Amino acid sequence: MPDLLIEIGCEELPAGYIRPALEQWSKLVTDALREARLDGGEARTAGTPRRLTLFVPGVRAAQEDIVVEVSGPPAKVAFDAAGQPTKAALGFAKTQGVDPKDLKVKTTPKGDYCVVSKHIAGRAALAVLAEALPKTIAAIRTPKSMHWVAGGITFARPFRMLLALLDGDVIDFELNGVRTGRETIGHPFLSPERVSLPTADWDAYLAELRKHHVFADVPERRAIIEKKITDCLAGYGSKLEDYELLDEVTNLVEFPNIVVGSFDEKFLAVPEPVLVESMRSHQRYFPIRDAAGKLLAKFIAVSNRDDRYSEIIREGNERVLRARLADAQFFLHEDTRAPLASRLERLKGVTFQAQLGSYYEKVQRLRTLADVLAAQAGLSAEQRAMCVRAAELCKNDLVTTMVGEFPSLQGQVGREYALRDGEPRDVAEAIAEHYMPRSADGSLPQTITGCILSLAEKLDTMLGCFSVGLAPTGSQDPYALRRAAQGILRILMEREIAPRLSFAAAEANKLQAKGLPQAEGVEDRVLAFLRDRLYNYFTDKGCRYDQVNAVLATGFDDVRDVRARLDAVAALAGDPGWEELVTVVQRTWNIIRNEKTIPDVNPDLLETPEEKELWEIILTNERQVSELAEQRKYVEASRLFAHAFVKTVHQFFEKVFVNVDDQALRQNRLALMKRINGLYTRRIADLSQIVVEEKK
Repeated sequence: MPDLLIEIGCEELPAGYIRPALEQWSKLVTDALREARLDGGEARTAGTPRRLTLFVPGVRAAQEDIVVEVSGPPAKVAFDAAGQPTKAALGFAKTQGVDPKDLKVKTTPKGDYCVVSKHIAGRAALAVLAEALPKTIAAIRTPKSMHWVAGGITFARPFRMLLALLDGDVIDFELNGVRTGRETIGHPFLSPERVSLPTADWDAYLAELRKHHVFADVPERRAIIEKKITDCLAGYGSKLEDYELLDEVTNLVEFPNIVVGSFDEKFLAVPEPVLVESMRSHQRYFPIRDAAGKLLAKFIAVSNRDDRYSEIIREGNERVLRARLADAQFFLHEDTRAPLASRLERLKGVTFQAQLGSYYEKVQRLRTLADVLAAQAGLSAEQRAMCVRAAELCKNDLVTTMVGEFPSLQGQVGREYALRDGEPRDVAEAIAEHYMPRSADGSLPQTITGCILSLAEKLDTMLGCFSVGLAPTGSQDPYALRRAAQGILRILMEREIAPRLSFAAAEANKLQAKGLPQAEGVEDRVLAFLRDRLYNYFTDKGCRYDQVNAVLATGFDDVRDVRARLDAVAALAGDPGWEELVTVVQRTWNIIRNEKTIPDVNPDLLETPEEKELWEIILTNERQVSELAEQRKYVEASRLFAHAFVKTVHQFFEKVFVNVDDQALRQNRLALMKRINGLYTRRIADLSQIVVEEKK
């Protein structure tokens, strides 16, 4: 069976477009081949800034013949009383290209219909692919597309060449004025000549391009760049860490090479985050550090030329970086003419959100909320003062020229300027850390001040946004509230900060402006949102959904406690007596679940020996189970509960009828069940949520 090779040659694609485009195209072509009955082997892809390539081995040379059944009009319309075809049947036969004698009647769930079986001969793959492949190319979607030919398709960049081969044959079609052929092209500067391919041979295609200074295979190109950078950094005692940048630069070049450049050491006086951002994000350079992690006045640039051009490339990159660093140095000089604290008033002119006011107003809320949360967390007066001071300064760098040029460095610039102003290190670190975590699994604040301020900032944003109708919906989350919620939960859990969720939400809500359109019930909505995020957090880590629901049903105000209880329930699920423990909680819950009010147990109404024994067991074990739970010894508390109640509760249900006619007696027996159920459910987990798998 023949092989299929297709290459889209185009003007330079943005690096971020290449991988998604190849993934889309691979699926589009695979689906098209399957629908066309030309299924092949597993697709392979290659790509550079100037080409997207797809290879599918073992495509069918022609479609298989098939027989299809086509339904026509209802039988009562298609045939008259004598069984002769009507005009409707004759018209149907004509459109299908069959003799009316071939029409049949078939009984379907909708009634009897006129049908015909048609033999469809398979077509040659070359003809089918000439129709299908242009559609797959037109269906590739990128963040931005260009329309350069009237009536043509849009694509990320204009086409310059189209290669399409089925073994040795060209698949003939045209897109936007470019007709397919068997030619590809080498490196635009090192080997600009066109290369003719005799056949659709994947290995030969890649090898031929290598001869012409193009490494089209993305993993191969990435591995070459990684080795070159790793070897270079080893000479300075450091190692490659920025693999995200490595992935990006891989798709910026066709011929992978590197050059080492340097800059004037005077620029090392510029804050390190600014230096790194200037090199990394603006120029796609890899900063170089020594063995101790100190930033050196050197960088690695990935080049698209061989070593003959290294010197001129080095000089060009150094010149560009020198200009950027000079700008950064100027911004630093201008910004530090006044202390960071002096910029607070200017925040009055920077809007946080139209209905929630300016960043100045947000800072005032953060000052109060950070102090309240710090106090509730048991911090000292000195630590509380640092939380308040950090809150006062945390947004001031938004009105610096440095952040204006480097928006991604907000917080980090504030930290550097605060340190230069002589602010305590914890205050300075908190300014940077209050944005953390910056992603779902990003780093958390390291200082207690940063943790408190990060909680305050995220809670203020959540309560405010929910109050003005900006809760996340579907893919819409402009204020990143899902990430904020995840950050709150991770800080409370992993940094073991004390504030409870209900307290923190209530305090944040008190500080919001009055009269916001959706302020009513906002605390409950935010807590429900946090509860859902907590559920996702644990299930994403592989916890059983029913165990998570059971623990959350008991409460989630103390996030650390949720984790402790979930760990205990997961451990107990491996015990031999787990199902009996679940059964006790479920049976006691099932009998009281529909009761609106149940009074306390009245010992004087206990009649049977089983009731009296159960009451004595409650009195004997209740305090100890509660004390163990308060000490977060949940496994021990659960085992004591099971030891005390598994057998006695089952005996009670076997010998005592609860729903008697005497309402006082009935309510007292229900009270016994409520007391037992609540002893476990209110403190550890609502095991009625557990799904017990039936034993085979």
